[in-house]
Amino acid sequence: ADALIERARFLGAHLLHELTALADKHSIVTDVRGMGLMCAITLPSGEVRDNIVTKLREDEHVMMLGCGTTSLRVRPALTISIEEIDRGIAALDRVLASL
Repeated sequence: ADALIERARFLGAHLLHELTALADKHSIVTDVRGMGLMCAITLPSGEVRDNIVTKLREDEHVMMLGCGTTSLRVRPALTISIEEIDRGIAALDRVLASL
């Protein structure tokens, strides 16, 4: 269990770093936050967020869910690899760039 917690901490730091880089690149991404592999970003509206969720699912085959009124939650399985995190971030980057 200790190794799993440390793994979540390590991968979560990577995920948070990558989400922060997306916020620096895309002005519609704000309030990057998280702990371990439980991260989220805020978007300008629920409509924008829902559009992103749909494009991620339909065009990129990536599942991310909304939470609250304008946030996108990023909560991958504890078994995720860095490569899978990076593929998900790249997909989110492409969708954000398409808006």
